[in-house]
Amino acid sequence: MKPHAISIKQVRTADELRQVQRIREIVLEAEQGFPHEVNVDGQDPSAIHVLVLDRGEPVGTARVTKRSETEGMLARIALLGSHRGKGLAKRMLRHLETVAKHAGLQTIYVEPHAHLEPFFRSLGYETVPGRVELGGHQLIRLRKRVLAVLISEGGCLCTGSFVFMKQAEPRCSRSKTYLSKNPARPKSG
Repeated sequence: MKPHAISIKQVRTADELRQVQRIREIVLEAEQGFPHEVNVDGQDPSAIHVLVLDRGEPVGTARVTKRSETEGMLARIALLGSHRGKGLAKRMLRHLETVAKHAGLQTIYVEPHAHLEPFFRSLGYETVPGRVELGGHQLIRLRKRVLAVLISEGGCLCTGSFVFMKQAEPRCSRSKTYLSKNPARPKSG
């Protein structure tokens, strides 16, 4: 599989949403045995979906829904069997995390099967105590802190897992927003 043959896009049309639902029917319902009513849970219209395409053909999907203004849930993650083990799930989830940041989310949760815990931990997720039952499946809970993309009043773009601080003299000539990994000692500029 050539890297340039793969694209990941945000779903914007009804036809693309039908492609998403078809992949989920194959992976989540037929392969994994989730009931149709779990797969089609009524949250699709308000969710942000991504679609993975290989040479224009849909091969994977995932979505993020808002739980609150700052928290979201990654769900309905599905990749056709022929495309697993090639790094596409990681690319798809990183893309969706970026979309979640742009939607203003600071923490995202995911509830996968337990055998996927090492995969999600490799992406920076941490395990949350407790299990979840969904459609007869026992799932674990994980979360990841992501910091929303913020545009300050002066137009500076600030991203990353940092503590935002206000200082007397701005480092950016258009903004008074400072970034520091250590809130006790902001970076000098």
